[in-house]
Amino acid sequence: MTEAEWLACDDPIPLLRHLRPKTGARKRRLYLCGGCRRISDLFFDPKALDLVDVAERYADGRAGEWELYAAN
Repeated sequence: MTEAEWLACDDPIPLLRHLRPKTGARKRRLYLCGGCRRISDLFFDPKALDLVDVAERYADGRAGEWELYAAN
């Protein structure tokens, strides 16, 4: 996938497929968190953004699984 194709792509699935063999779980998690932040104005529950914060900290090793589950 070229940079132009990446920037023009509106569907996240091909982007994730492109990233999968090249990146680790951390980068994929952070990519998805970034996507959630872009659409956060569509969240019905204001606490959902708190979950994104916890997920980002989990990806960086600054939150444990228990904190991720507790934020649900």
